[in-house]
Amino acid sequence: MANLIQTIGQEIENAGYEFRMTRIRCYSFEEAQYHCFRYWRQSIGEFLGADFLAWVAGALELANMAEELRKIDPAASLYERLSGFLTLGGYFDPEDLGGLQDEVAQWESRTLWEQFKERGDFWAGEGDFERALVFYRQGLDYDARVELLNNAGAAHLRLGEYNEAAGLFARARLIAPDNMDLRLNLIESLVIGGDHEAAAAEISAASNTNPNEPELLYFRAEIDFQNKNYSRAISILSEACELKYEPQFIYRLADCYIKIRLYDKALDALATVQEQDGEFLRRQAAVLAAANNLPMAIKALQKAISHNSGDTGLWVTLAQYHRRDYDLPSAGEAISKAVTLGPQNPRALLEQARIRKAQGRVREYQAILTRVLLGFKNNYREIEDMITNKTL
Repeated sequence: MANLIQTIGQEIENAGYEFRMTRIRCYSFEEAQYHCFRYWRQSIGEFLGADFLAWVAGALELANMAEELRKIDPAASLYERLSGFLTLGGYFDPEDLGGLQDEVAQWESRTLWEQFKERGDFWAGEGDFERALVFYRQGLDYDARVELLNNAGAAHLRLGEYNEAAGLFARARLIAPDNMDLRLNLIESLVIGGDHEAAAAEISAASNTNPNEPELLYFRAEIDFQNKNYSRAISILSEACELKYEPQFIYRLADCYIKIRLYDKALDALATVQEQDGEFLRRQAAVLAAANNLPMAIKALQKAISHNSGDTGLWVTLAQYHRRDYDLPSAGEAISKAVTLGPQNPRALLEQARIRKAQGRVREYQAILTRVLLGFKNNYREIEDMITNKTL
C-alpha cells in the first residue's frame, strides 16, 4: 500500500504551541498562521522566536518550514516579516494581505509609547498586571506620558504595591495637576497603603476645590475604617451615600456595621443596593456568615455561584462555610470544584489543606502545603524573560 504524503495540516500529534499573549494553543502550522493573521499585534516577533521554531521543526516535523522562517530577516519591517511568514506553504496569498498591510502601516506610524501601552492594556484587561507592567515600563522608557503613568500605577495598585502606585500617580499629577481622576487614584493608593497623613493632606487639598466630591468622603471614611473608628466612618459613609449612589460606599458601610456586630443594620444597608447581582449575594453571605448564620450564608453563596459558576473564589468560600458548618462532605465537593477551576490558586489549595486536616488526612494536608510553597517560588519565570527582551 502506498504511503500518503502529508500536507502541512496533517502533522503528527503534538502538544501544540501556546502563544504568550493570547494564550491560544495551535496544533498545526496553518492554525499558527491564522492566529498570527488574526492577532498580529499580540504575536509580533514570536513566530520567529526560538521556541516557535523548535516546535515547527520538532513537534510538527517541518524542518524545511523552520528553515524558511530562519531566512526571514528579523530587521525587516513588521509587514515584511508577517507576510513572509503568512505566505509560507500557500495558506495565504499575497493578495489576501492587502488589508493587513494597511493596518500594520497605520499601527507602525503610531509612537512607540502607544504601542507599548496597547500591549500593556491587553494584559491588564486579562487581569495579568505583572505582564502589563512589563510593557508599561518599556513605554515609559520612551515617553513618560500621563496615560502610561496612570495605567502602570493602576497595575501596581491591583498587585498591592501601593508605594509604587502612589509614586507613579504623583508623577502623573505633576504633568496634569488638574486631573481629578489622577488625584483620586493617588489618594486611593495612599489610603490603602496606610500613608494616612499624606492621604489626609491630599483629601483636604482636593476638598477645597471639590467640596461635594463623594469619593473624597469615601476615602476619608476609609481612613477611619482602617483606624477602627467605625462610628465616624459610618457617619461619613452615610453622607456619601446621600450624595451619590455607589455600591462600593454601601458595601463599606455594611463592613463597618459588621465590625461593631450590628449585623441587622449591615443587612439593611445591603438591601439598598439596586442590582442584587453576584457581588451583592457574596457580600450578603459574608454578613450572614459573620453573624454565624451559616445555613443562610451558604444559600446566599450558592445563589451567587449561579451568577458566576466559574469564580474560583466563590467555590473556596462555599467550601469554607461548609467546613465551618461541620459538613465536610459538602466542603470536599466545593473545594474540588475550586481546585479544578484554579489548580494553582493558593487560597483554594490552602482551604483544601484545611479540609483534609479536618478529615484527618494529615499526609495529604502536608503535601498540599508543600505544593503551595513550591508554587510561590515558580511564578512568573517567563515574565523575567520578557523584561530582558524589549523587542516589539
